[in-house]
Amino acid sequence: MKRSTSILMGVLIFSILGSAFSEEYTREELKEKIAGFARMQTGGTIMLVAGITLDCIGPFLLINGISRMVKDMERDDYLDTYLPDGYMQMQAGVYALGFGIPLTAAGSVLNAIGGKKVREYKSRLKRVSLNISPSSVSMKYDF
Repeated sequence: MKRSTSILMGVLIFSILGSAFSEEYTREELKEKIAGFARMQTGGTIMLVAGITLDCIGPFLLINGISRMVKDMERDDYLDTYLPDGYMQMQAGVYALGFGIPLTAAGSVLNAIGGKKVREYKSRLKRVSLNISPSSVSMKYDF
């Protein structure tokens, strides 16, 4: 009894592992994967555009803020206020660059990976066909 149970468990485990590592998908699964990777590509594009925008605005804010701070410090009455005039603008430029650079990098990676996977799964979708007839169901996979 123990031997047959252990053989049955071994067959069950190997069948589960075999199906987990299988590369065969149904048309619906392929369409879901294509939709998911298309969303990944769209998100990457949005992140890329936002990152490039912040990378363009950041240096402008940084340089303009430093320029205003220098002008404020040249005047005699700059000690009247807690912060110089361009300090907040300079900080906004630093934060724009700090967020823009990682957004650009992550967006380009997500866009590239998503686009590659969409093309891969679309080509797989074209190769898979499912034939359903009243007496049988067959699946054809072209290499």
